[in-house]
Amino acid sequence: MDNDEGKTSLEELDKKLNSALSKKEEESKKSSNSAGPGSMRVGVELMAGVFVGAGLGYFLDKWLDTLPIFFIIFFFFGVAAGALNIYKLAAGTGGEEKTDQNPEEN
Repeated sequence: MDNDEGKTSLEELDKKLNSALSKKEEESKKSSNSAGPGSMRVGVELMAGVFVGAGLGYFLDKWLDTLPIFFIIFFFFGVAAGALNIYKLAAGTGGEEKTDQNPEEN
């Protein structure tokens, strides 16, 4: 084995390792700067419950001319529904369908 040939293969290996490490560092910087899609979903789940509940209460109050009774009641129902959705999301039962492993047994 020629000495020059060994140096070039080591240099190539060094370049590949450095590029892989720099890519890994860039990915870790990107992931550490953002909180991720999971945290956005938590906010959306909570706000959706609040908006739907408050909206239903508001329109019921307008229809029945009882402002703000139903608005307040349904606002708190919306907060409770949003909190329940967040709990389900954190517990891992966020609405995914459960499938049987072997459907032929049914």
